[in-house]
Amino acid sequence: MTIAVNARCIRGLPYGSVLYVSATVHPQHPLHRTFRRWVDPAPDYDLGRALKSVGSWIRPYLAPQVIDGTQQTLPTDLSPYRGVIVGCSLHYVNPDREPIAPWQQRIINFIKRAVFDYNLPFLGLCGGGQLGLTALGGRVGPNPVGSGLAPQQAGSLVVGTSEVTLTAAGRADAIFKGCPNKLPMVAIHSDYLAHAPASAGFVPLAHSDTIPNQVVAWGERVRLFGIHPEMSSGFVQQMAKHVVETRAFGPYPRARLYAAVAAMKDTTATTTTVFGNFLREFCARPQPDPSQPRRRKPRTAPSHPPQKLFPRELVPLLSHPQVSTSPEHVQEELCIRQLQSYLHFTAHLEQGPVQHVPLALAKGQLLPWLTSAQRQQALAIGKEETEHARSHRAAIAYVRTATGVDVPQRRPAFLARLAHLRSNAPGCIRRWVDLLFVIVSETLITKNLTYLRRAAGLRPWVRHFAARHARDEARHNAFFRRLFAAWWQRLSPTDRCLLGSLLPQLLRAYLAPAAADLAAQLAGYPRLFTNPERIARQVCAAPAVHHTMRAAAASTIGMCRRAGMFNNNPVVLAFRRAGLLEASS
Repeated sequence: MTIAVNARCIRGLPYGSVLYVSATVHPQHPLHRTFRRWVDPAPDYDLGRALKSVGSWIRPYLAPQVIDGTQQTLPTDLSPYRGVIVGCSLHYVNPDREPIAPWQQRIINFIKRAVFDYNLPFLGLCGGGQLGLTALGGRVGPNPVGSGLAPQQAGSLVVGTSEVTLTAAGRADAIFKGCPNKLPMVAIHSDYLAHAPASAGFVPLAHSDTIPNQVVAWGERVRLFGIHPEMSSGFVQQMAKHVVETRAFGPYPRARLYAAVAAMKDTTATTTTVFGNFLREFCARPQPDPSQPRRRKPRTAPSHPPQKLFPRELVPLLSHPQVSTSPEHVQEELCIRQLQSYLHFTAHLEQGPVQHVPLALAKGQLLPWLTSAQRQQALAIGKEETEHARSHRAAIAYVRTATGVDVPQRRPAFLARLAHLRSNAPGCIRRWVDLLFVIVSETLITKNLTYLRRAAGLRPWVRHFAARHARDEARHNAFFRRLFAAWWQRLSPTDRCLLGSLLPQLLRAYLAPAAADLAAQLAGYPRLFTNPERIARQVCAAPAVHHTMRAAAASTIGMCRRAGMFNNNPVVLAFRRAGLLEASS
């Protein structure tokens, strides 16, 4: 097997800029003395395995002090670092085997801070990968039946080299740059990365014949290994006597353990490449082209990790005086709850009418006069909305994991409102109700996403998430605006009058906050808000909320005005009664 071994100089990565946290063995573990004497001595602890396996050339890039996460204090300020690595562990991270220890929970919280607050690259090595999986919303489980030294039972110990196969995502991933599709890695574990759901943002990168999810990605910067990319088979063979004789591998026959270790394949090339790839491809910053003239950048004040997840001005509850004077941490949590509610709302929107209507257009079930090219556009929009719904559900899991704030999700009120309007609409326009609602919602969601993309002080991933979504929605909005202009002119005067009079109610169905949802957000603070239903009703009736709805609807109203909708007096009156049009308009 040939692997392209990385060069030893990593441009763009300062010395001492990658923090290594050891999680190998707590002082109360019976094997603590053995491991500290023979396997992972201070001061580098289990980083020493990587130095012996990968090479001492990586040491300058790692922080001078390795943190023993089992007993030492973990740093709170991570701004000096370009990446974080958490090493392997003798301890279970599977609550079905033993409870998560307080020191393990501290490492889990530390990983969350590194990933969510500082957006740092993170590499988890076996036990470190299991801690990372737990921090990001996954769950560790026992090795499946068919694997390990006792394959007839789940949770059997795997010892040896695992031949892992890269998935399509793994073959394209930078962590495996220069690696073949199949490669050997040291595997010593009784549990694996069992539950890494795509809905939570996990992507499988590699598997073995008997164990899935040997390596998973989470986002662009997190790579979790259930095996050992930092340790060569030669190192394991050198340490075998100390480990086997102390029963560190469990109650398995010594002869069988020695045989498994002796049969290990050489993993030096894999170890060197994968570890080097993390440092170079994830932690190092891209360097300028030396052939291009260098431009001096103006000095700026040092940046700090932004704390806001959602703009306060988009949280209706914060317009109420009792809520706006509540403790700061409560207001921040309400912003987080509003973000989750927004993502939940849009996921249902995009998996519901905004997906169904484009597919009906593509099949000719609606507006059969559309051209073939328009139907193809509608089909593409329907598929993109399905992906948007998935990404929004993954984002909900992301926020829940990052903040610890879990919002029980109710069925969005707009679905019941839309169903009511549809069932009570005159028969001649009932088939058009969902189409008109989708035209309205595509205009409104584009405006929301544009605002989030430009909002100052938000965490970068929120703005980037909104920007990616906004690009697609801008195309969808343009499509439906053109569609509306052509469709509206084909309608009969009666249908235009009826649909125009219904439109204000469709706008309110989308825009109006639901009192029950707002009350549910306040219910988590019974000592502060003894009557959340009353506060929610007052918020929904507040002039500021109506002003916000009218401002949000302005773009849709402008589209309707250009189509000549307001040449019809009943339509104008319907908009004024809904509070969406000034009397002078």
